[in-house]
Amino acid sequence: MLLVDDQSLYLVARANSNEGVQYFSTPLSVYQEPDFPLMSCYSVINEGKRVDGILPLENQQGIIGLLIVEAKKGTSVKVNEHLLAALSFGLDNYRLSLIHQTQQSELQRKELALAKSDEQTAAFSGQLKELHEITIELSKLYSLDELYRHTVEAGTTRLDIDRMAVFIMDTERDMYFGTYGTNEQGEVVDESYFQNNIPNVPFVQEALTRKDYLSVWHDAPILHDTKEIGSGWNAMIALWHGDETIGWIACDNFINHKPLPDYQKEVLILLATTVAQMIMRKQAEEQVMLLNRELELRVRERTTELAQAYRALADANSALQLVSAIDSLTGLANRRAFDERLESEWINALRERSNISLILIDVDFFKQYNDRFGHPEGDVCLQRISQTLKECVNGNKDLVARYGGEEIVLLCPGISAEQTAVLAELCRKKIEQLNILHPENGIKERVTISLGHVCIQPVNGMPFKNLICIADQALYQAKQTGRNISVQAEYGQLKS
Repeated sequence: MLLVDDQSLYLVARANSNEGVQYFSTPLSVYQEPDFPLMSCYSVINEGKRVDGILPLENQQGIIGLLIVEAKKGTSVKVNEHLLAALSFGLDNYRLSLIHQTQQSELQRKELALAKSDEQTAAFSGQLKELHEITIELSKLYSLDELYRHTVEAGTTRLDIDRMAVFIMDTERDMYFGTYGTNEQGEVVDESYFQNNIPNVPFVQEALTRKDYLSVWHDAPILHDTKEIGSGWNAMIALWHGDETIGWIACDNFINHKPLPDYQKEVLILLATTVAQMIMRKQAEEQVMLLNRELELRVRERTTELAQAYRALADANSALQLVSAIDSLTGLANRRAFDERLESEWINALRERSNISLILIDVDFFKQYNDRFGHPEGDVCLQRISQTLKECVNGNKDLVARYGGEEIVLLCPGISAEQTAVLAELCRKKIEQLNILHPENGIKERVTISLGHVCIQPVNGMPFKNLICIADQALYQAKQTGRNISVQAEYGQLKS
């Protein structure tokens, strides 16, 4: 006896004189049974043909099954109509029972899925509460060392992470350094001894270039101090300060081999954001504390009377120096102030092993401008140019000075050659955009400037005046090339 489900046929029961009756609690596809008259069966189902030995079993909706009877050769198959009706009724009940079982199984599956979802939601809620408390605790710590240790302890004991470590990066040296982590037993240990090159592998690079993203590597080697100790999943999320990566948090499941649920990934992302903010905050606090301690030491070394006298003298000297350092026409620093500042910044760059940049500027055909409009208008022109150039630089650390006549110099410590070139081009465009009429300027009949610039990292034994000479060569190149351009000087070559 077969059950018909759409166009599929399933064996429900069969009998023969040797084995008796065999029932199937789970219907068996006839495609797994050889020697079934499939074509004849489908002729009965789809075309309503009468086939000897294949009898349809029906309900009100149509054929629900087939009774296949094999008779002795030479005899035809005859089955009592009442028997066929009884078999149809029984098969229909059997079919409804299967549908009910399927619905029950689906309902149980959905209930289990819902229960699992509720369980994960509860776990997520619990970990969010823990994360909130951890954030408060981290904010109350006094040092970066405590911050790193407490992060790892909280992650392994309260956020259900097997092993965790916090690493800090030095991108300029392409290195990363350990702080605190966990050993092979899951114990929190000081790993400040550890340092290595940043791995150039997709798993790591993906984590270090995507904000708020947890990179997970499944079925991967698990390492401790670069030594493979097992396999499982590795997770890594970067610590960001603005657009700069300052380190990362690494996790794995070496101890308990538990899978990493989605809600735990979200918790780790939130933890990384919190830790990154706390690192920058603690660094700022430690710098302030250091400055405060230095200030307290200075105050203890001096009496109140000496300090007041010193401050009064310093104020007087500062005022005098300010007056003597300003160019009266343009309001810029004068040549003397520039020379002193250049020497000071040169020494500082040498000590800090940092860059120092200089941009030397000349107003194109300025003598012809004075001849055409007169010196008073020439003075106004210089004043407008000076004010515009001051607006182009960082007033807190950069210096704009009148170098002589119509030459102006920009001194910019701590920026790269690329940044210097961008600044020079900005200055050139800003002056051109002033649209100061200059018919004698054969370039655009407007006041323009030519610029020569250089960026150097000072080395011991190099005179600081070399910076001026190199920038002056670049300025000469700009004026010879056609003016109204900026030329970048490097050792042995010039770039425009």
